[in-house]
Amino acid sequence: MIEDGIRTGLENTCKDAINFCGSFTTKVSPEYLITVNISQAIGNTNYSPGEPFLIRPEEPTRRFADRCVESIKWNNIFETIIRTGRLNTTRKGYLDIAIYNAKTSNPLTAIEVKLVSPDYKRFHRDIIRLMELLHLHDEKHGLSKIKRAYFACIEIDCTVKFPSQVDEHLDIVWRKYTRWLTEVFDSDDKTDFEVNVVSIEASLLLTDQIKTDDEITNADLYSQARHCAGVIIVLKRKLKPLTANSDE
Repeated sequence: MIEDGIRTGLENTCKDAINFCGSFTTKVSPEYLITVNISQAIGNTNYSPGEPFLIRPEEPTRRFADRCVESIKWNNIFETIIRTGRLNTTRKGYLDIAIYNAKTSNPLTAIEVKLVSPDYKRFHRDIIRLMELLHLHDEKHGLSKIKRAYFACIEIDCTVKFPSQVDEHLDIVWRKYTRWLTEVFDSDDKTDFEVNVVSIEASLLLTDQIKTDDEITNADLYSQARHCAGVIIVLKRKLKPLTANSDE
């Protein structure tokens, strides 16, 4: 449901940007447009307010990280959760979207977003923070509760004018982010990643149904045609291979 919500949020961001500005280009801002749309899309999967997902945009990394590995103390019949306050990521600040289990208040996942075509430096910073959250560890209480983390953004190509060019664009974007992630995790043997790239705004492309009998109008439509691709990256902890002596 979370991944479906991210995709829906990307689609709604494209539609909103076009509705607000008349077109969607790399100049469209602010970034929280995509944060709100993804949060709303995931929230729409709740069967009642705040359940099963507690969704908190702009969540402090310190709060989220501390809850990823909690110290639990039992006191008679009362359970109290002691927040140690020791855990955080090397990059302080706020996560774009934090999602918790409504019943347990345990963290489920974190989502970092960039609006349009982020550069490698900004992408790298977000991926490293998500990786750190996945691998938070406490000697007494084990690994981080979250098993997946997400990065999402939109890529726009103004040279893509026709539906026949879409698959090539999707492949180019997939290879770009796969290469970037391979560079990030070059010496990392703990993190798996998955890159999903989807076409999310085909209505911007020039088709026979959109063309007119007027050459000037067609030329204007051609100049405005572009393709938007949604990028959804999933980070996961690598599973340890089973050994002959394993009890699992």
